[in-house]
Amino acid sequence: MTLSNLEIAALAGVGIFCAITIKRHYCGFGPFGPMHGFGPWSHGPWRGYGYGPMLGYGGSCGPMRGHGPMGYKNGFRSASYRFDQLNLVGKTPLTHDVDHYTFALASSDKPSTQIPITAPVLLKMPTGEARPFTPIYNSDKDYLHFAIKNYNRSASGALSKMPIGSSGVSITGPLPHIDLQNTEGKFKQVYLIGAGAGITPLWSFLTSSLNKSDSQTKLKLIYSNHSKEDIIFKEEIDELKMKYPNRLDVVHVLSEADYEANYTGRLNPEILKNEIDYVGPDAKVLVSGPPQFISMVAGTKRGPPFAQGQLGGALREIGFTKDQVVKF
Repeated sequence: MTLSNLEIAALAGVGIFCAITIKRHYCGFGPFGPMHGFGPWSHGPWRGYGYGPMLGYGGSCGPMRGHGPMGYKNGFRSASYRFDQLNLVGKTPLTHDVDHYTFALASSDKPSTQIPITAPVLLKMPTGEARPFTPIYNSDKDYLHFAIKNYNRSASGALSKMPIGSSGVSITGPLPHIDLQNTEGKFKQVYLIGAGAGITPLWSFLTSSLNKSDSQTKLKLIYSNHSKEDIIFKEEIDELKMKYPNRLDVVHVLSEADYEANYTGRLNPEILKNEIDYVGPDAKVLVSGPPQFISMVAGTKRGPPFAQGQLGGALREIGFTKDQVVKF
């Protein structure tokens, strides 16, 4: 399956924008640039294993890697503008409007070993619409798992109508992202602050860290929802709290009063100041949710989807530095 001319133009536009925006600081486009880059996501903080015209084949590592979106070394087939077909093999409700989708690659590739934790991929629907989603489990080596909220429109609406066994969805990626691979045991404390369906990249990191046998990282999930019924992975969260009582702490913030709520109302800076008690250099904070939520917690994201913007909001007041915070 190939990309339409409109999609090619859109991806090219993103690449040109990123190149213009960050080349002065990160890419250099040749031997005289500060990072000796050969493409908008090559050498330096942005790294690209892409094969499209706007993506450079990166050589050096940095905190932000763009493993795609047009290919990934030793992973998805990397022909330019190529999407790989997926087979929908499972669908389980998580809440009244969020479902757990399980996909298998139509080829014999093993997808989960090729997608770094928290990294988004691009899913293309049979209708031609495409949008990024983050896989939620990286421990399953044979399947791709997603928790996707159904908005009854666009990509999620099309996906919700697909029967089990259908093969109309295709994938490419991973997309440019902050590189957190192999950091699951690096930090003393990680705070995961999320709202609603924004939990997906946080869940990817949380489960990967807890499954890492040599990791002693302490995790605190501060999770905001409207009601108890909206808590995604509710049963799994409870099970993990029981299994890892010394490593995992969970704080539920619910708009509706409920016995499950540690706080009632909207998440606000005062709650975060109460719950965050360690800001040392070996602490990390991952934030994911709607734009207004992210702005309140950590300041507005600006630029390309993977750019971070300046640190602001409650986390800046608490005392974190920009390099300690990741905004999804």
